[in-house]
Amino acid sequence: QTLFGVRVRMPLLRDRAFRTLTLSRSLAAMEYNIAASRLLRSTQNLRREIELAYISAYESLAAYQVSRQATARFQNLYEEAQELSRLKVVPQYQTYQPQLELQISREDEEKARNRHELSLITLAGAVGSKTAVTLKGEPEAIFERASAQQDLPQLDEALILQHRGDYLELRNSVEYAKIQHASAKEESRDDLSLNMGVNWQGENENWPYGNDDLISDRRLGGEVTLVWKRSLDYRGPKARMARHRARIEELKAEMSNIEVDISTELQHAILNYNSARQRLELVNHGIAAARETVAAEQERFRLGENTSSNVTDAQKNLTAILQRQNVAAADLLRAKTNFYHAIGYCLGNE
Repeated sequence: QTLFGVRVRMPLLRDRAFRTLTLSRSLAAMEYNIAASRLLRSTQNLRREIELAYISAYESLAAYQVSRQATARFQNLYEEAQELSRLKVVPQYQTYQPQLELQISREDEEKARNRHELSLITLAGAVGSKTAVTLKGEPEAIFERASAQQDLPQLDEALILQHRGDYLELRNSVEYAKIQHASAKEESRDDLSLNMGVNWQGENENWPYGNDDLISDRRLGGEVTLVWKRSLDYRGPKARMARHRARIEELKAEMSNIEVDISTELQHAILNYNSARQRLELVNHGIAAARETVAAEQERFRLGENTSSNVTDAQKNLTAILQRQNVAAADLLRAKTNFYHAIGYCLGNE
């Protein structure tokens, strides 16, 4: 006897309109979005790390140059004091202070050189290189870059959040948990389905497959059934739904914390940027006066009107204000880097 049938099942409660398949596809799509957001977060953090490493490298390079220039000034002063002492213009003890400051400056120069080498190693690690990298720009590049900065743009908070990888990751995680909750709710529903079938029957005395009507001449038949199923496990689905609800609330709380952190990071960056910009302007005005003071004290020392200590003090003040210019310029660029990280680099690669 041969029996062939076709049956169609139509869900009426659980998995109605193929909801289970739709939820599965939504889960897969949300997993992709979470992974993409995680990649964006890592990329943004890596970009800030590399930019800060570059700024530190140029800052240390500029500091090293300032130390070398200071050593050269003390060296010239020491040699000039020795010559003036030989000519009996100044007493011998006037050479002691320049000699002391020269040795101190050489020690400062060595420390600056070591800090610069360390910053290059740190930069190499940030870009994924095992060997130290070299900088193509000049030490003055950090001042030129800082002096060309303009006011920071004003952006809407909603736009910023749309470009932050960490916030997008949490938001997609919330949607993923909501889909999981919907899946658990769908599984907890009763299974009611309408089943319809069409059968065909045939016989044959010698073969397993046949088309004869030996027993009955009724070849076609049909059926319509209504099937209802319900699981005896009531606690399991409810526990899973409660777990997903708790996860949703947890992620929403983390999103609120991220919003606060982003706002704090943004405000810090803006305040630091404005402060560093003002400091840089003040220092730039003082550098010219410091250079003129050094020149005036050197001239008075040649004429025997003051001591070498006055010249060394003027030179140390010049070195200090040049280092302050270096720090202010680096702080300005660091603040801008932190600002663009805070806004999720939504303005492109500026």
